[in-house]
Amino acid sequence: MTMTEPVRIRLQHHVYSSLQGYRTLFCSQAVPEQTRRLLDELAKKCQRVCVGGEVSGFFGIGGGQVCFVRGKPHGVDHVGRARVCIHTVLLAESDLDKVPTFSPFALPQGVFIDPAADLQYVANQLTPVWEPVTEDSISARVAHLPEEQVVRILLPLLWKEDAVSCLVGGAIAGPALDSVSHFLPPSSRRRMNYLRASYIPEGGLPVPCRFFILEEAPSGIEEDPESILVDFSNWMTTNLPPVGRVARHFLEQLYDMDGAEDLVKLCALVERYGSEMEFDEYHMLQFSDGFRHVRGKVEDDGQISPDISPAQAARAAVSFMRAGCLFLTVEMLQRAVTILREEDPLISETVAGLRHLSIDNEAVERIVTELAEKVEQMRSPDSRGDTSFFGIS
Repeated sequence: MTMTEPVRIRLQHHVYSSLQGYRTLFCSQAVPEQTRRLLDELAKKCQRVCVGGEVSGFFGIGGGQVCFVRGKPHGVDHVGRARVCIHTVLLAESDLDKVPTFSPFALPQGVFIDPAADLQYVANQLTPVWEPVTEDSISARVAHLPEEQVVRILLPLLWKEDAVSCLVGGAIAGPALDSVSHFLPPSSRRRMNYLRASYIPEGGLPVPCRFFILEEAPSGIEEDPESILVDFSNWMTTNLPPVGRVARHFLEQLYDMDGAEDLVKLCALVERYGSEMEFDEYHMLQFSDGFRHVRGKVEDDGQISPDISPAQAARAAVSFMRAGCLFLTVEMLQRAVTILREEDPLISETVAGLRHLSIDNEAVERIVTELAEKVEQMRSPDSRGDTSFFGIS
């Protein structure tokens, strides 16, 4: 998929407010009853922890669905108390594969209820489709990073997906998480469940949550060995995890004058070719090794220029195969085998056929490895030295 294809994502809605008592005012007809009950409970929890009347979040709710939540003041009720409307927008998780630039911290514009809308007629004010903007380049999205100290705290946390973190100081934490998250693969961003609220709801949430972005630190959290706390109001941290290998090298590249541009182009390459892939640390390192072989040939939008050598393409193909990226593996191998066509005129058709196989198919590994070795043997002896982008081979 290219970055400029128009995307239309079908939406479903759940609206909860205090019109005639707190209750669900609307739920899309196609939402299953079990999901509706879950959304009812989530809305109740969010309504109780609003920050000055506002709350927001992004969650996976099971069944292949995710949701954005936004709560805002919505006038007053019949006795003059401030009313909060909790609007949850549901969409299929698979649809986000089509949005490589997606960030869970950037709530979709134009899909939530207008604060001035009459809630009695809420069903007439809900949009059925979201058309996300996908043209923003990675360099534009990371052009205004927070100060280095913040990035060095957040990037390792973002790569540690099994940890739950409390970040205090929403005015800093929210925008910082948004900008730093673009150094993650799209699949990792799609799993960044969070709640921005005044405090953690009593009894927790009915859905998983990785980040609680709060105004004050929860009482006693400093003594909890299972909880990670980053308090931007006084720069206090507790239980920060060790910096992993990927985060460490990303930070080294980001704050190196010669490496920052390469890091941005690596992320652009991941977005273009790996938006549907699931990356763990191993696969990210292998993808980075593939990038190392085409370093200097990657454009700002993640495209690889056509003038890479067959040897570069062959070595990149092997690394991208190990990373699990079939499309890019085949593309690189097609460029590599151009020097083998005289020996085998049908070689390009053989490589193209790999697209119909799974990346885990042993035939893929065998063919890619054998053809890469053939191309490698045709390199001149003095061209075989190489240096690694991440110090890995």
